[in-house]
Amino acid sequence: METNEKLLTTVALQEERIKELESRLGKNSCNSSKPPSSDEFVKPKSQRKKSGKKPGGQKGHKGDTLKMADTPDVTVTHRVESCQGCGHSLEDVPPEKMVKRQQHDIPAVKMIVTEHCAEDMLCPCCGLENQAPFPKGVEMPLQYGPNLKSFLVYLNQYQLIPYKRVVELIEDICGISLSEGTVFNSIHAVYDALEPVEQEIVEHLTGSPVVHVDDYRNNFIIETNLQLTILTGTTGRCLFR
Repeated sequence: METNEKLLTTVALQEERIKELESRLGKNSCNSSKPPSSDEFVKPKSQRKKSGKKPGGQKGHKGDTLKMADTPDVTVTHRVESCQGCGHSLEDVPPEKMVKRQQHDIPAVKMIVTEHCAEDMLCPCCGLENQAPFPKGVEMPLQYGPNLKSFLVYLNQYQLIPYKRVVELIEDICGISLSEGTVFNSIHAVYDALEPVEQEIVEHLTGSPVVHVDDYRNNFIIETNLQLTILTGTTGRCLFR
């Protein structure tokens, strides 16, 4: 009898605990005071309905296709040296026509090293040492150029490729061994350069009579915490933070 009572008590406590946990799981920013950043990420379901059309380009759709270039960068002429039938030499025979085929490709990516040499001279009149100035941006004895730095920022900030994979990609394609710190420093340099632009946007937004403010969650998790982005904007300016 005593065992049954203990069992019933245990079951009752477990049921109460289950109800409490279910209540917690059911709470989010929409039905409680919890912030949106604490919401569990749920992959949104597609709202698109079946159209009944076949996948791919539809009839009448103007697609993009590869076209012959009017001015190719490189032209290679393949000569006919001899007749395939009798073997007679055709080296001095002019062609009846040219059959063209074009191959569109990208050049092999290769690091280009530019060495800047600034002349250093002594004035024969007064003895003053004079050195030619280096171009703007060339400040260190050894550094990466603006094109590579811009590409690093593009890969990470627009294509959302993580630092480690950006470094791997550059090494695989260009044969350059970079550090993740180089990627970070390149992004930080662009961030500093865009500070006046950000300040101008902030001044525009704070001076506007009406602004749109919204928040949304990023589709990635950092240290198990959902990242919340605040959007503030007008028809002319937009700021994400």
